[in-house]
Amino acid sequence: MWIAMVLAFTFSIAGLIRKVAPLDPLCGLLIETSLMAPLAIAWLFLSSQNGIPVFGGDSSTNVLLIFTGFVTAVPLLLFSVAAKQMPYSLAGQFQYIGPSLQFLQAVLLFHEPFGLLHLFTFGSIWSGLIFFAVDAVREQRASRF
Repeated sequence: MWIAMVLAFTFSIAGLIRKVAPLDPLCGLLIETSLMAPLAIAWLFLSSQNGIPVFGGDSSTNVLLIFTGFVTAVPLLLFSVAAKQMPYSLAGQFQYIGPSLQFLQAVLLFHEPFGLLHLFTFGSIWSGLIFFAVDAVREQRASRF
């Protein structure tokens, strides 16, 4: 549980910093990558020193693993561009789409158990989001007039 709490706290703080920082999205991504690259390189080095395979056994797998960085960086950059142009609360609501799709995939495609407690939890989260969205729309309409 502590991992989820740390991720929630650090992700929200990082998102807030990215939103208010006077940097363009590409520069912000460069800074984030520059901060994380030494940690990643150290992990790769220590893993290889301890006999843990860092990459796949063949060169085609290694090339695919290297390109996952680009596949990850492009959506991050696009999200950063979009997040700079929308209210932070709306960007936060979009963060529920991915986990909700994963949840539906787990239940509908992989037949994971889905009990009453799951239904209550999932319904509560989305009910709160709907109330929040309706209130935001009302407030926006009221501010126009």
